[in-house]
This record gives sequence, structure tokens and C-alpha cells, in this order.
Amino acid sequence: MDVAVSITLKAIAMKSGLENSDINTADYVISPLPQGWQNTDIGNVSPAGSAAWSSDTFTLEGSGADIEGTADAFHYVYQSVEGDVLLTARLESLGDTDPWAKAGLMVRQTLEPGSANVMMGVTPGNGAIFQNRSSAGSGTLASVMPGISMPVWLAIRRDGNTFSGFVSPDGASGSWTQAGSDIQVGMGTEVYVGLAVTSHNNGVLTSATFSDVSTDRTLTDIIDDDPERQSVKEFALAQNYPNPFNPSTLINFSLETSSHTTLIVYDQLGRRVATLIDGHLTAGAHSSIFEADTSLATALYFYVLTSGSRQTVKKMLLLK
Repeated sequence: MDVAVSITLKAIAMKSGLENSDINTADYVISPLPQGWQNTDIGNVSPAGSAAWSSDTFTLEGSGADIEGTADAFHYVYQSVEGDVLLTARLESLGDTDPWAKAGLMVRQTLEPGSANVMMGVTPGNGAIFQNRSSAGSGTLASVMPGISMPVWLAIRRDGNTFSGFVSPDGASGSWTQAGSDIQVGMGTEVYVGLAVTSHNNGVLTSATFSDVSTDRTLTDIIDDDPERQSVKEFALAQNYPNPFNPSTLINFSLETSSHTTLIVYDQLGRRVATLIDGHLTAGAHSSIFEADTSLATALYFYVLTSGSRQTVKKMLLLK
């Protein structure tokens, strides 16, 4: 439900003695959000979220289980944009309802929970995250930048079907660092661009504040658009973090070349526990989050990365 509605007030001049004058009116429009911006809950969330705008600052409240997996649950402040876009903002704060609560900038094809999307966000306990769902209903891939805390400047860029995300401590030109590498996500001409927040704890609201939200900056304000800025490209699988873990853990890896890639978790008997990734990925850095099902017992598990003809494996410990 959109709440960016208008209220019209009518003021009538009064003569002394409370007699009505000739009617002179003035209409004043009061809106919770700036012109062109709307807000809505997306997915299964409770309680309902909200958004307000004052002194050039957006304040969002949102619940929801996560922005991840095959469907999202969060609160969104957005506007419709056609074609390429560069959105920047300063994320001032985010409530710590969970280490994986998220707030950040998003480009989204539709307002459906399973829509293709790209997000440049920050978490209270796990740094910055650049993530995407490449098609409706598919899984979510992510690159994580540990050690990023708030306040922090964020940027997300769309150039055709190429998307990139950036972070900066102060928003100044030359201070921006790219999160992961450019990714390819097919979207139509018209998309929804805006600010997102999820508490990662459905039933509990978290609050996020954004200032200096703008679509007016250019790429040269952010970073030199040079191919050399791409992240290192090698075939490597990192140790999951944290380890031991319960219930979720982050797995970082990188690819030397673009190819069909799978990341699969197995138990000690070789039975498949979860398929985290199964699709075509570009060369560069990537991440995925494994969230153990409640039915899984304390034990060693193995995660296997396969890309083209190359394969590597590491073990991790679920400790309940």
C-alpha cells in the first residue's frame, strides 16, 4: 500500500467577531515523501513498514525475514526510472535487529517479492553486501565487504544490463571502492529505484535513515570507469565465516573466467544438503550465504565449488 498521499488544507480568512469574510482560500499539500517517491511493503512482512521525509533525510521502518533467497520481505521507498541510472546516498544508521539486517540502495524490475533486483547494502554485523537476483524467482548471489560500518556512502549504477555497487567513507570523488565486480542482470527499460530496509527478524521493525539521496551524480563523480578497477580474477574458494556457525555462514569465492558454476553443500555421507548456486557467473569475486535448515544436526559439512572443469572443496562445522 502506497502512503505517499496528499492532504489539502483550506484556510479561510475571518473578520473580527468571527464573521466570515469573502472566501479567500489557499491550498497546502502535505506529503510524507518528496514528489515522485512512493513506498510499500514487499513480500510477507509484519508489522507493516513506513517511511517519512524531513530535512532532506528519509527514515524507513521495516520488518521482514530478509532480502535474499528466491523472494524478499522488506520495506521499499522508490521511484520509477527509465533507462540507465546512478543512485547515491549516505546511510546514516540501521537498527541492529539482527547481524544480517540490511539497508541500502536497490534497482528492481517489479514490486513482486521474487523480482529480479540488484542491491548495494550494509548490515549491522557483516559489513557491506552487493547482491543480485538475476531473474524472477531465482536465488540470490552476493559479494560481501567485511569491516564496513555506518555512516557510509553508497552508490548503485545501472548501465544497460550491467550493474555495479560502490561504498565510500565520505562521498568524495576518488574515495569510492567497488563492491565485488560488475554483474549482468537483464531488466526492462523501466525499473524501480530506491531505498530498502529489512529487519531480518519478521515481527520486529528496524529503522534506517538515509541522507543526500540523489540521482544527479555522474560516474566520474564516483570512480574512473576503467576496466582495471575490476576485482582480482582467479579460481579460489575461501573458508566460510563464521566457522563454526549457527545457523548462517558466508562463503566467498572467485572465478578466473565466466562459466557455469555450482556451489553445493554435502553432509559426511555425500548426500546433497543444499544447492547455493547453479548458473552462469562472470569472472571475479562472488559470495553466497548458507543458512542451515533447522533439521540439520551438529556435524561437519562440505561445500564444493565447481566452475567449468575446475573444482575445489572445503569443510565447515555446524555447531548448535
